[in-house]
Amino acid sequence: MQFAHSDAARPADHAELSLTPFFMTPFFNSPFLRWHILSPAYDLDKFHAPLLLQMPEQEYLYSLDYAIPLLLDHRADMYVFPNKPHQKFQPKHKLAAYERNLDWFRF
Repeated sequence: MQFAHSDAARPADHAELSLTPFFMTPFFNSPFLRWHILSPAYDLDKFHAPLLLQMPEQEYLYSLDYAIPLLLDHRADMYVFPNKPHQKFQPKHKLAAYERNLDWFRF
């Protein structure tokens, strides 16, 4: 059985089908709609539990749009690991993050 080129699924079709449930919006919709749904910055009033942010220096700037309002309202704490990768692999950094997690739940 042979398929015409128009019958074959294009890579974009697969991307749309596989990412639609994850992003909760069609893959090729407007970027504003997609990010309005995904970004926590648009729903800060829905955050009722305090938020603990622990991230490397290279990533914390990307979270400031939602972290700053939460920090100013005393609903979040942020700890930045300077010059470290996303994955913590040094024992002292893992220990610091794990102890901070436990302290956070004890609060």
